[in-house]
Amino acid sequence: MATDPGKAFIANRRPPFFRFAWRLYWSEDSFRGLVDFAVIGTIVLFFLEPSVKQSVRDLSDWASSRIDWMMGLQRTEPRPSHSSVEPPAAAAQTAAPRTVAPRAAETVALSPQPPSPLEPAAPAPQPLAKPDATVAPAVSPAPSIAEQRPSADLATPPADAEPSAAKTAVDVPMPLPPGWKVPRLMSQQFLIEIDEEAFRSSTPDDQQRLKKAAGDYRAGRFDDMIDDLTDASSSDANVLFLRALGVLRQSGSNKFAAAHGLLQAAVSGGQRQAAIVLGILLVAGPEGVDKDLDQGKNLIETAAAAGDRMAQRAAGIGGEFGSLDPVNGVAWIRRAAEAGDAPAMLHYGFLLSIGSGVEKDTALAEDYVRRAATAGLTAAQETLGAWIVDRYKSGLAADPSEGVRWLKQAYELGFSTYALVRLGLFYDDDGRGVWRDRTKAFSLFGLCAGYASSSCQFAYAWHLASGFGTPIDPVESYARYEVARQLGATKAPERLQALQRTLSPGEEPKAIELANSIRGALRPIPTTVVLQYPDVRPQPSPWPVTASSAPAAASSRR
Repeated sequence: MATDPGKAFIANRRPPFFRFAWRLYWSEDSFRGLVDFAVIGTIVLFFLEPSVKQSVRDLSDWASSRIDWMMGLQRTEPRPSHSSVEPPAAAAQTAAPRTVAPRAAETVALSPQPPSPLEPAAPAPQPLAKPDATVAPAVSPAPSIAEQRPSADLATPPADAEPSAAKTAVDVPMPLPPGWKVPRLMSQQFLIEIDEEAFRSSTPDDQQRLKKAAGDYRAGRFDDMIDDLTDASSSDANVLFLRALGVLRQSGSNKFAAAHGLLQAAVSGGQRQAAIVLGILLVAGPEGVDKDLDQGKNLIETAAAAGDRMAQRAAGIGGEFGSLDPVNGVAWIRRAAEAGDAPAMLHYGFLLSIGSGVEKDTALAEDYVRRAATAGLTAAQETLGAWIVDRYKSGLAADPSEGVRWLKQAYELGFSTYALVRLGLFYDDDGRGVWRDRTKAFSLFGLCAGYASSSCQFAYAWHLASGFGTPIDPVESYARYEVARQLGATKAPERLQALQRTLSPGEEPKAIELANSIRGALRPIPTTVVLQYPDVRPQPSPWPVTASSAPAAASSRR
């Protein structure tokens, strides 16, 4: 009986691969179009991008091996590779499984920055709730600095590993802290300078009051600042300007309108810096202030053209990241940075590091950031410190000590929770040899365990669960994970589920009760000092003197 050739092609026996592909190509229009598109696209890429050549060669090796496997052939010798680069020996070892403890970096969610006094307050966190097997995070924030990191210790070099010479031609991205990559004029990070030379136009008595008020403003003692000016002249332009700055740092729905009136009076009296702050208010148009982009832009750019570096920074930020002149934005930031404005140096360093509006120059970018850090800008210290330890982690630097020093200064003098957490993660996961010190990491996380920081609560819980630097305490660990969940740590629920299986029926209620107790005693995250002035008496440190001063909870197993 005759057999339909078309059916026999598929059903009788499996033909050789190439014959099958050839017949399919000529019999199926869709398959032929797909093959033609792939071939033509590969040829175009091959000629447009030389670096694709090696990838095409590697792909051909892979395709040949797969074809051989599908045809049932076994090569007696390995097919030679077109690549002249031998894979490093370490790469072959990564396939072998390793037994490691979970990393702290897997779990810690970066603490949110405290709300700006110039911005509406964030909604309050959700109340505590007992988690179950299907519990979801209370909020869904963006992935934190720690949650974006690798979730396995395989990424951490061994203690005796040395930086790879083959990696010296590349660099890691500049890790700007939250709020600085896309800055805004109406934010806590925008530094308002006070030029005390202007005080010479005031009476001698008011000059003393103004200098004291300026010092309290720089130290963050805004209530004291208002009190300093109680007896000062209400018609003095400098007094009006400083009162407006103090009002802007107060709470209340009408603070912007009140500050707007004071600034207008100060500008009428000839206060130069009041015009810049008034321009910022008009550009932003917060509640109580009618937005006037043209007038605000004119006030800012007039002062910038006259050489005021704060105005140049404002014009640059408004141009590069906002609604002002985008063409000249980078130029204004560069002028402010060259004039020694510390925040502008950080902004310009970042633009240099990514080549945005200027030619990319990593060395010059690092120089500007280091100058800003030396000037006392906490964000620059956070950035430079994290940048150096990231390079060390990636094998691009042999000594992380400078980065550790900058992070230490940022959290000790700048009250930066971001820097404290980053330094703790370094000692937990990134350090090698003497730089791997999880006891020290636990001490650092203990410093911020009394604050409403999801990062600190999560890291503290991880140490209690793992027993690094402290005895294992699953009950308090569970409680801290629950608090971290309520504060927004997205990976807390899975840790709670894992711990839930280890607790006895009587321990879980104790852990929930402890979580409520811890949560009720938490304080707001310390406000980060924008600039560390060397001649200003700082606020008392928010950190306990030692880790033993961190809040303890009697929650061991009974």
